[in-house]
Amino acid sequence: ADDDAPLERLRSVGCSSKLANSGKLVVPMSPKPHEDLAVSAARADEDGRPNSKGGELVLLRPVVRPGVAAGVSFISFTVDELAKMVQDLPASPREPSQGSCAGVDALRTTMAAVLKCPTVLGSCFLYPSMNEARLNSGGLCEQILEVRRKLADCLEVQQHWASATLQGVKALAPVGGLLKNMRTRDQVRALVIWLLVPDWPALLAGFP
Repeated sequence: ADDDAPLERLRSVGCSSKLANSGKLVVPMSPKPHEDLAVSAARADEDGRPNSKGGELVLLRPVVRPGVAAGVSFISFTVDELAKMVQDLPASPREPSQGSCAGVDALRTTMAAVLKCPTVLGSCFLYPSMNEARLNSGGLCEQILEVRRKLADCLEVQQHWASATLQGVKALAPVGGLLKNMRTRDQVRALVIWLLVPDWPALLAGFP
C-alpha cells in the first residue's frame, strides 16, 4: 500500500550490543580449585588460548548475546526525525513555502504508517542510547503541538492519523472483541502515542 512505503525510509541498520561496538570483553578468570592463577595462566598459554593479566581474561571477539541482531534491520521513527519533518513544514498555515505540500504529505504518510502498525510504534519516539525502551513523551508532545500550530487549518492530516490509529487499535484487539491483555510495555507505549498524536479535541468538536 502507499502508506507502507514511508516505512522503508525509516529502516535502520541492525542493532548490536556495546560489546560488539567495543570489540573487547574483559572477563574475570577464576582458577580451578586445584591450581592457582599463575598455573592457570600458564596452562592457557600452552593451550593457545588468550593469556590473562591481573586475573582477567580478555576476549577480542564480539560475544553474541540475546537481543543482538547485527544482520537484521529495524524500523523506528525517532523524535529527531519527526522534528526535522516538522521544521520543514510551512511557518504558518497562511505562509506556505516552496515544497511545503511535499513536506506535509511526507509527515502525514510517515506518521500514519507507524500509527497503524503497533509492532513498529512500540519502537518509535524513544530516548536514545538507553538500555531500556522509554518513551520520550515530552519531546513527542512538543513536536505534535508544533504540527498543530503550523497545520491549524489542515484537519485532513488529523483525520488521516485518526484513521491510522483505528487500524492500529484493531490490530491489537481480538476479532469482535475489545482491547484486553495489554500486558507488554510496547503495547502500553503504543496506546499512549495513539492518545497523543491525533488532535482528538479538534476531531470531536463537530460531534454532539
